[in-house]
Amino acid sequence: MDKKTILEKLINSKTYKDIMILLAKDSSANLDNLIRLSNINEDWQIREAVAGNPKTPASILEKLANDEDFFVRAYTATNPNISKDIFEKLSNDEIDEVRVGVAKNPKIPADILEKLADDENNWVRTWIANNPSTPVHLLEKLSQDEDKWVRRSVIENPKIPVQLLDKLSQDKSSWVRFFVAVNPKTSLNILTKLSQDEDKDVRAGVAQNLNTPISILIQLSNDENEWVRENVAGNSNTSVDIIEKLADDIDEEVRIEATQNPNISIEKLKTLSNDENKEIRQAVANNPNTPSKILIRLADDENKMVRVSVAFNKNIPQNILNKLAN
Repeated sequence: MDKKTILEKLINSKTYKDIMILLAKDSSANLDNLIRLSNINEDWQIREAVAGNPKTPASILEKLANDEDFFVRAYTATNPNISKDIFEKLSNDEIDEVRVGVAKNPKIPADILEKLADDENNWVRTWIANNPSTPVHLLEKLSQDEDKWVRRSVIENPKIPVQLLDKLSQDKSSWVRFFVAVNPKTSLNILTKLSQDEDKDVRAGVAQNLNTPISILIQLSNDENEWVRENVAGNSNTSVDIIEKLADDIDEEVRIEATQNPNISIEKLKTLSNDENKEIRQAVANNPNTPSKILIRLADDENKMVRVSVAFNKNIPQNILNKLAN
């Protein structure tokens, strides 16, 4: 945050507390100011702001790690500057939120990761599963956790190996399988299997995955569930012929998604710009590839929201935009 912005916020600030919090969050704050602010006992939110400041040194964080307010300790736990001793202390805190803060910290030591992977609180384990520092062997362990939020976080961890995704594609929870379906690392074999999943949301996840091949997108474009077809219609890899088929779907939301897809042909956009459904005409106006000739006509549409969408399209001529503004 630059000095000008800070001064502007200070001028517009309504209370002394607002000013103190702003100063405590300032990444350019000097050590003396951070020390003074960390000693303001009457308001925990000021100390919390100091605790969360990435420039706060370990010496101040050591004091805040002993704060009576657990919010302050929780923010201290997330700070990358805390020492190994503070990590150890806060990882044993009786308040769950503090241990969650430790679990979120990307600088967490390996032995603390190991310990918190067995924490009794599911949110602590969830954040360990999510932490980019968590090693693969712990991800494998957490992939078997009883809590589905933990297993979902394993899937979203950037370190997850493909083999583990394959394993979680068989999870009992359809919600977990959905996150496997949308993950860009998921293999073609697993996408193929999940495209036939009994749960519609899982199939919809496959439909929105940008790595799903056209053969599977074609299959899913005929799915009985409109949510699945809608995701096919919105996928940037869906071929023109499938998009144009879905633009005539019986479901309105599927039609809208297809009409807004940049891959749709100009000829089809021209046809759809005359559709009796105002939502479809608005979708034409929203499409970034709709040519100015069609937009000029839609600028006179009877529906206000269609005209508003025309105004926001980058292809609208300036004179038509001026007309809409008036």
